[in-house]
Amino acid sequence: MNLATEALKKVNDARENAGMAPLTELPKGRRDASYECPIARALSKDDGCVEALTHYANFDNPAYAFAAAEAWGGMPIEELTVTIPMEIRHFISAFDDGQFPELEQETSG
Repeated sequence: MNLATEALKKVNDARENAGMAPLTELPKGRRDASYECPIARALSKDDGCVEALTHYANFDNPAYAFAAAEAWGGMPIEELTVTIPMEIRHFISAFDDGQFPELEQETSG
């Protein structure tokens, strides 16, 4: 299993635990952009957003933060902050290093 597949599985664990439909693939995103990377976009709900950093995610909804933490085998660090699983950490680092060009959103300009 590659890093993107492992990360998608963990993302879907959180989504499903929060009552959201699973994704079949990670969305495209921007490197070094915590609100616009594939993980942040995959975790974000239609009515909110998630900031995905290398070691934790900031959710805008405490119930969703708790659901994600529960799915990932932990508890929120703070009301809206959750430690992310190693699989997602590895993917974010690899994505930011340019190892997934197929998941990079094209920039206009």
